[in-house]
Amino acid sequence: MTCANGRESKGMVRALVAVLLGLWAVLCVWSPESSASVLCRDVERQQVCIETIKRSAKYTWEYRVVVSIDGKSRPVKRYDCRRPTGADQELATPYFEAALRQFICDRVTH
Repeated sequence: MTCANGRESKGMVRALVAVLLGLWAVLCVWSPESSASVLCRDVERQQVCIETIKRSAKYTWEYRVVVSIDGKSRPVKRYDCRRPTGADQELATPYFEAALRQFICDRVTH
């Protein structure tokens, strides 16, 4: 291999690295987490849409979720997606909130 070929191969490697970095940057911008896709469903005759959802790093069963109900956004709320520990917990939660929690947890655990 001569010096000229060595320079050409280094140039090609640099060009390939630049192309891969460009593709990586495009994929980061268009990642599913940052996309505007919204998941909606009817829960108790109300249109519920998950606008954003983030999983807790420390408590992997917890999710911070922004939902909109009939087009009105609610503040961020934490949802615990561990299995309920008994009927007492479900009875203490209003039916709509329990159905909303079930909708959210079904989306992230399946």
